[in-house]
Amino acid sequence: MTKNTIFFYHKKIKGYILLEFVLGLVVVSVLLTIFMNFVFTEIKDNQRHAIRIEISQQHIFAQNYLQQLANEATQILIVGETLVVSTGSKTYTVGMRKNSLYVKQKAYRYLTIPPFKLESLVVEEINENLFQLKMLTKKKSYEILMYKKK
Repeated sequence: MTKNTIFFYHKKIKGYILLEFVLGLVVVSVLLTIFMNFVFTEIKDNQRHAIRIEISQQHIFAQNYLQQLANEATQILIVGETLVVSTGSKTYTVGMRKNSLYVKQKAYRYLTIPPFKLESLVVEEINENLFQLKMLTKKKSYEILMYKKK
């Protein structure tokens, strides 16, 4: 081998090494992008699931709390879009404020908080012992039945 041939041979090897390095970087970047896309999709799905669970828990909590109030109630009245519950010495107001369902005695106690954002609240008297609260959100409608024990 002559000096010229060895020089070109080394140049050719360096070129292949550089080409392999660049191709390796491209493969790694594509695989990293696919992996990150998969991870972010999983995170978004988990967040949606967590929000659904949170909303369900808030609905159940509100339903249980209001039923407990109704169990102790001596009188339940509908005043506009609020419900006034009297339990002997205490009076509670149930209504909607700041896109949330609340119960007020002396201070506001919010039964629902974001992500459970109410669009509207409708209170209906089905009979003298049964009341229905219809809560509307952007995507779904929720109902709470309150039964007053005699």
